[in-house]
Parts: sequence; structure tokens; C-alpha cells
Amino acid sequence: MPRQKTQAGLSFKSKLLIAAVSFLFLVLVIASFFGDRGLIEIYQIGRNADSLEMQVEQLTLQRDELRKEIQELRDDPQAIRERARELGFGLPDETVILK
Repeated sequence: MPRQKTQAGLSFKSKLLIAAVSFLFLVLVIASFFGDRGLIEIYQIGRNADSLEMQVEQLTLQRDELRKEIQELRDDPQAIRERARELGFGLPDETVILK
């Protein structure tokens, strides 16, 4: 039995198949942009990772400075005196004037 052609030249089954494939393609495109682990989410995660890397670098520098200060306070009695004066402490016979 020969296929029946519609006025546009395609059968109903062919049109239905094209519509189904087009719909699935559209769903896949939308899911690739907005779904879990879609392109938008991947982009946001990348930006967040860059921000976190900068924060790690800043914290590493701060940690190194604090370690240096700790070592200085352990080894140098003059550093302890200077730090105590910054905090408002003084020797027993001194008068402390705070700003």
C-alpha cells in the first residue's frame, strides 16, 4: 500500500517524528543551560572557585605574617615590650598615657 502524502508533501507520521525530535532537541538545549550542572551553573561555580582561590591566597599571607609575629614574640623580648605598650601596658614605675 503506498504512503499517503499530505498537501505539504510529508505524511502525518513524518511530521509527528519531526515534531518529536524537535521537542526533544529543545528539551536538551534548555536542560544543558538551566538544568543541574548546566552551562549557567558551571559558569557560576567557576566564578566562585576564582573568588575562593583569591581568599585562600589572602589567608595564606595573613597566616604567614602571624607565624612570623609569633616567632618574633617568642625570640625577642623587645618585641614583647613593644606589643605590650601598643596594648596599653607599661612597667610598674611608668605612667601610661592612652590616646
